[in-house]
Amino acid sequence: MYFSLGLICLRPTICSLAWPGLSVECILSTVVEKEPVMNCIYIEPIPEHTEQNAIKQLFPKSTKIEIFSPQSKTPGDMRTGHALVTFADTAKAAAAMEEGTTLTLNNRQLKLSYCTKQKITESRVSEHCTQTLFNQQISNINKEEDFLSNEQCSDNIRDIEKLKHTVLIGNVHEKVPNLNRIIRLFISSTFKDMSDERDKIMHVIYPKLEKYCSSKGYILQIVDMRWGIFDSAANEQLTTDICLDEVKLARELSNGPFFIAILSHRYGSKFPPRSIPEYEFNILLEQCDQNGKNLLNKWYKVDKNNVPPLYILKSVEEGELKTQWNNTDYKLVSNLLYNKAQAANLDEDTLMKYTRSVTELEIKEGIFNTKDYNFRCLVFLRKINDFDQLKSETVDPSSIHIFKKYVDMDRDTNNIDLASQQMINNLKERLARKLQKRNVKHLSVEIDYKPDVIQNDMMDEKFRNYLDEFSESFEKTVVNLVEANLNRNQILFYVLENYADLFHHIRFCQDKVKGFTGRNLFINQIKSLLVDDNSQYIVIHGISGSGKTSLIAKVAEKVKDWFSNINFVLVLRFIGTSEDSYNIQNLLSSIIKQLAHRFNLIINYEEMSPIDKLYNYFKIFLMEVSKECGNERIFILLDSLDQLSAEYDGRKLDWFPTNLPKNINLIISTLTDNKYQAFPAIKNLVKTQNSYIEILDLTEEEIPSIIKYRLDMAKRTLTDEQMRFLLNIFKTCSTPLYIKLIMDQAIEWKHSTKIEDISISYEVKPAVQALLEKLEKSYGTVFVKKVLQYMTLSRHGFYENYFQDILAKDENVFEFLGEQFKHDKLLNRMPQIFLIRLIHALREYLSGPMYRWYHRMFWEVAQDKYCQDIESNQNCHKIIVKTFQHEKFNKLNPFWMKELPYHATCSNNINDLKNNFLLDLKFMQIKIETTDVDQLINDYEYAVTIHNQDQTLKLVHQTLLIAAYKIRLCPAELPGQLFGRLYGYKTDSDLEHLLEQCLSPPQESIISNKNFMAGPNNLLSKSIIAHKTEIKSTLISNDNCYIISCSSDNCIKVFYANNFMEKITIHKKYDSTSMLTISKDDKILYAWCKITNEKQKNEPIIEAYDFNKGDYLFKVDSNILQDDPTKHREILFSDLKNELWLVTKNNWCHIDWQTGVVQCVSKIPQEFAQKSDKMLCIDKAYDRIVMGLDIESIVLSINENGNYKFHDFNDETVMGRRFLILPNLTLAISMRRIFKSLFDDKDMEWNILLCNLETLEVQIRIPISKAIRMWRCSLNNRIIFCNAFNYIYVLDIENRQTNFVLEHSSQMNSCSGLNDSTIISATWDNKLNVWDLKEAAQIIDNSTQKENNVNLFDTNNSRMIRFLYNDFNTLSRYTFVYNIFDENFKELFILFDISTHQITRKCEIEDFSRNDLQPMCFINDKTVILLCHSEKIYYLLNIDQFTIIKQLTCDESRIFKKINQNQIVMSIVNSGNNECSLILFDCNLLNFEIIIPFWTDIEWYTLNECTIIYKTKLNQIINIYKFSEKSNKNIELELKNDQQISEVISSLKGKYLAIIYKDDEKTKSITVYKIENSEKYYEKLKLTNLLHTKFIGDQYLLYQYKQSTDRLTYCCNLSNNMEHLWFKDDDLLGNFDCLKHEESKYIWYQRYQVSRMNRVKTDISVFHTSDISKPVASLDVDCRLKINQVALLDNGNAFLVKILDKLEFVAFSLKSKTIDIQKNLIKFDDFKLNDLTTVFPLKKSTLYHLCLQF
Repeated sequence: MYFSLGLICLRPTICSLAWPGLSVECILSTVVEKEPVMNCIYIEPIPEHTEQNAIKQLFPKSTKIEIFSPQSKTPGDMRTGHALVTFADTAKAAAAMEEGTTLTLNNRQLKLSYCTKQKITESRVSEHCTQTLFNQQISNINKEEDFLSNEQCSDNIRDIEKLKHTVLIGNVHEKVPNLNRIIRLFISSTFKDMSDERDKIMHVIYPKLEKYCSSKGYILQIVDMRWGIFDSAANEQLTTDICLDEVKLARELSNGPFFIAILSHRYGSKFPPRSIPEYEFNILLEQCDQNGKNLLNKWYKVDKNNVPPLYILKSVEEGELKTQWNNTDYKLVSNLLYNKAQAANLDEDTLMKYTRSVTELEIKEGIFNTKDYNFRCLVFLRKINDFDQLKSETVDPSSIHIFKKYVDMDRDTNNIDLASQQMINNLKERLARKLQKRNVKHLSVEIDYKPDVIQNDMMDEKFRNYLDEFSESFEKTVVNLVEANLNRNQILFYVLENYADLFHHIRFCQDKVKGFTGRNLFINQIKSLLVDDNSQYIVIHGISGSGKTSLIAKVAEKVKDWFSNINFVLVLRFIGTSEDSYNIQNLLSSIIKQLAHRFNLIINYEEMSPIDKLYNYFKIFLMEVSKECGNERIFILLDSLDQLSAEYDGRKLDWFPTNLPKNINLIISTLTDNKYQAFPAIKNLVKTQNSYIEILDLTEEEIPSIIKYRLDMAKRTLTDEQMRFLLNIFKTCSTPLYIKLIMDQAIEWKHSTKIEDISISYEVKPAVQALLEKLEKSYGTVFVKKVLQYMTLSRHGFYENYFQDILAKDENVFEFLGEQFKHDKLLNRMPQIFLIRLIHALREYLSGPMYRWYHRMFWEVAQDKYCQDIESNQNCHKIIVKTFQHEKFNKLNPFWMKELPYHATCSNNINDLKNNFLLDLKFMQIKIETTDVDQLINDYEYAVTIHNQDQTLKLVHQTLLIAAYKIRLCPAELPGQLFGRLYGYKTDSDLEHLLEQCLSPPQESIISNKNFMAGPNNLLSKSIIAHKTEIKSTLISNDNCYIISCSSDNCIKVFYANNFMEKITIHKKYDSTSMLTISKDDKILYAWCKITNEKQKNEPIIEAYDFNKGDYLFKVDSNILQDDPTKHREILFSDLKNELWLVTKNNWCHIDWQTGVVQCVSKIPQEFAQKSDKMLCIDKAYDRIVMGLDIESIVLSINENGNYKFHDFNDETVMGRRFLILPNLTLAISMRRIFKSLFDDKDMEWNILLCNLETLEVQIRIPISKAIRMWRCSLNNRIIFCNAFNYIYVLDIENRQTNFVLEHSSQMNSCSGLNDSTIISATWDNKLNVWDLKEAAQIIDNSTQKENNVNLFDTNNSRMIRFLYNDFNTLSRYTFVYNIFDENFKELFILFDISTHQITRKCEIEDFSRNDLQPMCFINDKTVILLCHSEKIYYLLNIDQFTIIKQLTCDESRIFKKINQNQIVMSIVNSGNNECSLILFDCNLLNFEIIIPFWTDIEWYTLNECTIIYKTKLNQIINIYKFSEKSNKNIELELKNDQQISEVISSLKGKYLAIIYKDDEKTKSITVYKIENSEKYYEKLKLTNLLHTKFIGDQYLLYQYKQSTDRLTYCCNLSNNMEHLWFKDDDLLGNFDCLKHEESKYIWYQRYQVSRMNRVKTDISVFHTSDISKPVASLDVDCRLKINQVALLDNGNAFLVKILDKLEFVAFSLKSKTIDIQKNLIKFDDFKLNDLTTVFPLKKSTLYHLCLQF
């Protein structure tokens, strides 16, 4: 959340502050009441950046919302806070509490509780105590130090407000604070005597402090210089300089304490200064005799290239020179400079470098040169016995080894150096005077150094006790100082921490501008475009290292000068340099938030996810900002689009706003290289050529000024010869990156450096290699190689602490460092100083805070240099996985969840990859929930590429591709989707183990008993999300090189057919494209669109585009389209000529294909055109067009001269559907034959008709089993690809067989044949699927796939089935299948055993009409009741012999219900008097008794298991008949006699009665009565378009109605009258089934939907009676699986369905780790018929693996 200064909120947890004298507990101490406040709700967790508006949308009736800052965690972690929501009264709060159980925020489940007074008071105190807190801090600080005056408090708050304004407007001219969360502690002490304390710090104290700092959201770094100086640096005499530089760097980077000195009795080493100014060196020489002068001139050499000149101490390499320096000259030079500097009367500061130890110089820099030292520095003083009272130089020889360790001694005489003792004592006194008492800690230890005492490395018990005391004091003091800094900075951090990313980009810009010079040509060009031309888009592009980033930074700085007379906002992002700018989701979100807070706009967070909604919302939001900003201009500067991560396809620029408002300008930069996608994408979007600025190499005129600038900044110069040499070098390569690299070398040249001795690189790559080799020399080859190898092998870089942990596990690194620093113990933790210094040396070439290469050139060089050993790379990946495998389930920090599968794949350990990641269901599900399913699919795609022989990975990968859309909407469905698509495949034990995990998922999931949905078949080679919205059409170019697709997201995309990479995106003016066609030469692409704006809504238009460039060319005259109100049209080319034809309802037009000009318009014969408003399909053959109509049986063939032929198929029940031209002038037509069944339900037979194209006479009729929506012919004209809803059937017409069935999980809109073996299909879940039929040869072994048993030509598809029950607890093992036909089209009646998958009885139906017989139920083991609809007779059928044993005549109402195991309620016609009666049929005795005579007099009734409630037409009396008592009595209900009763229903046991009243033509009301007391119990009034009302069991009422365009489904719990919205569907059509067994706690709900976009969805949900507000689990099954029969199994714990059009049964049950699998075994009765029939030749996938799985 972004904070407003008007309401500065502090976390309740910070009310206990560590700073002395400041306690807020006193404010809270009087508030101890715990009773709840019933109108106030406490909510957690509230994600970071949550706005009040987001919570207001969840609780619209709230009166006040207070959000409190989230707790900070380590970088990269998600942070969450809490909120208080207040309501006007307790009732509204209670309603919110009830609804709150289903609420989520940013995919996080909210926890709600009533607030206590204490909670409220704490939060309110934290709200208003900020100013008091700040004043108390200042007051307490001032008690001990005059740091801030009280008046400065308000100034600080004003400064914070100013800082907020600075970052929100993007003011790069203001200095901004460092808001990083690093605490970097430099440990200063002498080494030898403090080795034990330093070891204690690194190995004991550091882990504790690191954990503490992490809990506060900080990273702790400790700089221990024992390991900071490599031999190479020591040889260069850089020891002192490096130490002082590290002190300065710690002060700069640390946001808290940074310097800790630990002193005892040792003063430390004094090193001669590495450099001495020339004038100062001459003064010293004047004090020396000749020997002294010779000594100094021997070791110091002048460097005149420095300004002013310096004398530099000579470096020493291994050999005689180093030996001489170490043994003699080092001491001679040190003493000489010490004495002569004092004699020369130099000032105190100058004198210190000659006379003071390195330790004192560190303390001077760290403490005495720091302003706020009392907040940032600590000193620990150790006293050993009487060491500080030593007066004598001499030492007892037996104690020399002790004194050598703890005091300074002369190496030659072994005497104590009393001068050094005096200096260390003076230093301690100065520190005690400088620092406050709390900053100086005194400790003492006794060491017995008498000769007769044996010392054991000084680690006796007393010393160990001292070390423990030191550890405790060190840890406590550092924690207190950290707390003091946190409290001191808390207002700044709490108000501004969420602006940290904006601060980062301003600081980054300021750093880049510092070294910028030249480039005036480009700067002036950009100025001209912005100021003079007001160009809304400026694209800066160039090669890597050309200076694009620096130019963007300079433009950001210059904008203030260019627009000094207006207000403006600068949105500045250097992509890839921060977490919030790395991927497109974070980038767009941060831009939206900055602009929203600048202009006080409300963010609609619901529109910010998923990513496609964010893309659209970003464009809309810029429009809103444009209206709100008034006269202000907005400049959005985005540097390095190529640095965007591959997540969400950000570099493809689907998010790019193409219609910017006039007051918004967008300036972007990117690499020119096409392989990074951004530049070719931007060329499709920005067509104005003068908007492009290519950054070229620096000119010869610019280079001298850049050289001078760099030399001046470094206070260096060059000789004339060196300058000429440098200028000549830059003639060969003059990119800014190359010049920078070479200048870094040239700055180090001395005036004595000869040209022939200079080793220079003449290209960028060698120059980068030279830099890396220099680093290897400075920091060690092994160490640099491993760090840069890990960095280069990473995908997104690593945080510094991640690097530390990885390197600590690398044996090569530890072995190398152990050899370098043999005198110190590394143990198991690598000192941070190594990595810190290396990263700092590379800081200009890295992006952070996740360190990775910023320049592509560096990555390429490092790849070649460090990553060529495959085995070494694999080992690195293994170390990464091993180090962070424990983080794979960390939802709060999903970084490793994303990265680990990649590294596991690269490690070449496939077992680890599968067992721990890709086949670990828990990992898969958590990753999908935390990121999205596409991230998991990417992991699989890469794994399959590397391990392409693993069949299990391939199968699961393809399954995820198929089910991605469903899993994306509901990640909890993953186990059900995997099991329902993969069960039955046999590859290896890994897949079996995955399926076993699916049967015991982490959370409750619906699992089927078998493989019943579209599964992998190895033919699906690729599936890509091509668009952000539904794909409308696909097209293949005539040369078969490109795939073209269009969607409703206002764009057309072209993909390369060989690799499916995106070639070009065409952004259109109109967003509804339904059809594409392309000219024969593949030059012009035509798109049929509809205008969607209000003025021209639904007006058709045809646009033409240059296919290669994507440029808009022209549009076809829309006047010729106005006669056509239909939605079906075609634009097509002649096969022989490059001629464009347009067909509308009334006309067919010849159009100039190059200009769009209409050449001629011909009328379509009216007798054809007037037949229907819907022209369904058009195809072309040679020079004729063939057309058909949607509901007519005629076909029209018309040639280019207007001559036409009709053909009427002379059968009014036949309708033309699809046309396809085959070879030999053959026309293939997909037809459907419609007939009426006895129930007035439409039924269809499908056929393919082969006709002569000239005569249109039918030659062959081929019956098929599916409706073909569209089809294409293969290139060889032998195969037809048919799109049948969610199948592609590959048909061999000649052999009349289905070669392949390609099943999709969602509905298809288009399919095209790329070649004879490759098919492209487009589905409404935005995907392009690529099917490779060549793979069929590789999957002959069916052990890896389920049986492909569906044949389009197989017409034996059952449409009807009847589940039969023996009683109410057990489903019969037998089910009837009817309306099915054999090969001779004879109707069959089949009895199917669902427990053995066998047909046990069958007979041909000869004496009855089609669909005439319907099974009703079993009445005993061998008898079933059948209903003959035509004769209105119930037949009692003996299923053992299939003979009829008895019959009863039914009445018109056909009431039939089995109320218990032995009784059936049914209505019959009495044969004696022809009166209708309601009878109770005895199933055992096969006789009946009449319970209600004269049934025709009944006005309404409702029947349940216990009673029948009815009302006669003769009076107003309502009767109830109880079956158990066989009694009839009256009940009195308060009916609405003035309203018409539409329907009456009762609950399962007759506890409740619901009457649906008709209010008017559109509305109905529901009234529920409680039967036992006849009271009105529940009422729902004025429901619009009430569709369904149903009782579920005896407690729940389900009702469904339409509201506007939505279909709403509510469930009311009648036990407490609480109602819940179950589903809100945008449906045109839909039905549902809802079942609950009386002994079960589960409610099963199945729905089938057809949306207004004709999208079909079938899903199953389960509710638990303990909380019916939301389903415990759901499963979205494939759209073609329309379920037409459902039943309960196992007392309601399982759900059995029958799939429409297939003799296929699927059972579902709820699975989780807490549900006993054995309880889900489904049992049938023991009765079994003898087999008396032959096997029916129909082999469908049927039940029953249930006994195995449930």
